[in-house]
Amino acid sequence: SLRKATLAVDGNDYVPGASDVIVSGRVTKVDARLGKIFVGSTTVDYNSILATQTISVQVGDVVAAIGARPDSKSAVLARGIVQIAK
Repeated sequence: SLRKATLAVDGNDYVPGASDVIVSGRVTKVDARLGKIFVGSTTVDYNSILATQTISVQVGDVVAAIGARPDSKSAVLARGIVQIAK
């Protein structure tokens, strides 16, 4: 089981806001009203994928999300989220 969130860069030449990052770990908070989940201390904003993907994760689920992150303090702007485990 994943106890700590991980954040990885997809590819060699990272460009903030343009390059994909992958965050995985246990969901620590869900804010469906704002379209955000929290994986450890990393915020994942999933508003942009609501038209094409149903998000039904709960606190305690293990997920992986891919998307862009404009800077180290910003949310990951998800373009995909998968649930790995409950």
